[in-house]
Amino acid sequence: MENMWNLKLSEEPIAEPPEGIVEEQCEYLRIATSGKVIARVSRYSGPTTDYTYTKRSLLDVMEAYSAAIAGVAKKGNKEISVDIQEDLGYIGNVPSMYFAYEFFLTSPGTPYYKYRIMFFTYTAGQYPVGIVLDNDIAQEIGEEQNIKCSSKDEFKETVKRIINSKKVSQVIETLYSIALNMEKRKNSGIATNLEIQSVSNLNV
Repeated sequence: MENMWNLKLSEEPIAEPPEGIVEEQCEYLRIATSGKVIARVSRYSGPTTDYTYTKRSLLDVMEAYSAAIAGVAKKGNKEISVDIQEDLGYIGNVPSMYFAYEFFLTSPGTPYYKYRIMFFTYTAGQYPVGIVLDNDIAQEIGEEQNIKCSSKDEFKETVKRIINSKKVSQVIETLYSIALNMEKRKNSGIATNLEIQSVSNLNV
């Protein structure tokens, strides 16, 4: 049978993906802080925007069913609003055709702490890229919480503004200070076994 694919594929990637741009900045931060503060980009499959849902117990469902049979309107379901920056939410809200990532800060000294800077999403075409920012950062840089970057240059410029915000700088300085203090305590023999284990066993 005839091969109908008329493909001329290059061994080099044609375009730099958005996550590659952010990951490069992660490496710069690791070098600048000697590994004491870590920025990470990871795939994300939960919702990336604020959402609401109706809280319904089994009793609520049964009462609603009984009311429907009786022809009576059932009221009282509680609407719950979720701030996506405060709650990871449920899995499966991002359509499968989207690539979704979260960009966050952490530290070997605080392995259970994560400060999420932003989410970013895109389709197979890579651009535009949608960004969902931490609200404090959005207010500081004078942007809406949801930003759309139409090109690679626009995305790079936006990322630059975000990572140089006072809020991000404050978090980095705090994590760096914690890591320095824990290192000093470890070297002086004051550190607890838990602190030593957190620093030495965390795979970064």
